[in-house]
Amino acid sequence: MLFRSAMTETGIIRMGAAQYHTAHGLSNSMLKHLDVSPYRFWHMVLNPNRPTEEPTSEMRLGTALHAAVLEPGKFDELYACKLDAADYPGCLDTMDDLKRWLQEHGLPTGAKHKQELVDRVHLYDPEQPILQLLKEAHEAKHAGKTLFKTDDWFRIGGAAHALRSEPRIQEILSEGEAEVSMFATDPDTGVLLKARMDWISPYFTADLKTFSQMRGK
Repeated sequence: MLFRSAMTETGIIRMGAAQYHTAHGLSNSMLKHLDVSPYRFWHMVLNPNRPTEEPTSEMRLGTALHAAVLEPGKFDELYACKLDAADYPGCLDTMDDLKRWLQEHGLPTGAKHKQELVDRVHLYDPEQPILQLLKEAHEAKHAGKTLFKTDDWFRIGGAAHALRSEPRIQEILSEGEAEVSMFATDPDTGVLLKARMDWISPYFTADLKTFSQMRGK
């Protein structure tokens, strides 16, 4: 039933990425496994103990870039930049930082745990930036989002800006829809096929890919 069509509806079906990936149907990535060998196909697709494919850092960057370029309205809902201590001059971080600050303000520095020092500083001066508290507040504000390091954050933003500034790409993205799930039944085999298109419009189909340079080439 995984590949024989059990659906009464084919064509464009609007669904989230997670729902698409668990939906019945034979996809392009599955066909790539089958092209290697039926054994690989079974191992990677049908094997109940198949390995879990964890996204690499580059894959996460690519997914974020997709959102930034094709679904900018959703990008801020899904992603954020990690807090950077460099943005907070005089921020206290280590136990030595905290003890030094307390000593300068004539306060006791003895403590078994860092949290005691943090609480003591914060009680005396709630405005004093403390990295631990800043991180906790930042993570709470962006709970559920994927956080990127500053360098990667600006890398994504710069790439997205460059792409969306290209007149030809602006034309392609002026009308259409992102992340479109499509299903069709092969008339000869009855196999249900599926694909998720990056972008479709009445005139264009776009596929956005990121890549890494090998040996600087």
